[in-house]
Amino acid sequence: FRKALKFACPNKTMCLRDKRQLPPAHRQEEPRKAINLLNLLSTGWNLTRPILHDKLFPQEPGYTKLWEESLSTKKLSSEMAVHGIEKVLQAYVMMWTPLCVMAVASKSGGKLSVQESARTRLQREVWNLQRMRQQHEALMKSRIPVLVISYADLLFRQHHTVDRMNGFLPCAGSSMNAHFTPRMGIDIFPRNKWKVRSTIHDFSSKLDASECCGYDVKESKCSNRTYFESIPEFEEDLNELNEYFAQYS
Repeated sequence: FRKALKFACPNKTMCLRDKRQLPPAHRQEEPRKAINLLNLLSTGWNLTRPILHDKLFPQEPGYTKLWEESLSTKKLSSEMAVHGIEKVLQAYVMMWTPLCVMAVASKSGGKLSVQESARTRLQREVWNLQRMRQQHEALMKSRIPVLVISYADLLFRQHHTVDRMNGFLPCAGSSMNAHFTPRMGIDIFPRNKWKVRSTIHDFSSKLDASECCGYDVKESKCSNRTYFESIPEFEEDLNELNEYFAQYS
C-alpha cells in the first residue's frame, strides 16, 4: 500500500474511472530498452474513458522512469489517435500507510513483530517512504498534480478521503465512493488478478482503529508506539516521514 496511482487524463473529455484489461504484469528495476508505455497500455485501456489508470511502486524506479520517458516524447499511440485523444495529462495519487496500520494492510492480517524478518521489512518501509517523499517533492517542484492520502484515512475517514479524491479528479463526476464493488468482465478482468473481496466500507466496518491498530483517528496518528520504539535505529526517520506525509493527507 505504498504506491502512487497514476491517472493519465486525455483532455478530449477529461477524467473518470477506467474499465480495462491490463497487459501482463510489468515489473522491472531498470529499463532495458526503449518502451513507450502509452503504446503498450493503450492495447488494454478502455480509451473511451477519460481517466486512464496505472499503478506505480516506489521499489520499482525503472518502471517509473519508463513512464517519464514515454510521456516526454509527447507521442501518443495510434489507438489514442483513433479515439480522438490529442493530449494526455498527468495526475498522481500517492497512498502511504502509518506504521501501526501496516498489519491491516498486509495480506496475512497478522501483527508486526520485532523479529529479524520484521526488522528487514521495516527497514524496507523506511526506504519506500523515503523514495515516495523524493517522488512527491519532485512532482510538487514540477507542478504536476499530486494528491497524498493515508491508508488509515481510507479505512477510518472514508467520507473525508472520498471527498478529497472527487475534488482532486472532478472530471470523475463525483462518482468515487467507498461502496463500489467492481464487476468481473466489466470493471476488472482475470488478468488484473484482483485480490479485494469486499468494498472499502464493508472491510473497514469490521475494524476498530484503536483495537486493531492502535491508531488515533481524531489525531490522525499512531497512539501505539510499540513498533516505533522497538526499532530505535529507524524511529527518527519514521517519525519524520510520517509527519511529512501527514501534513499533505
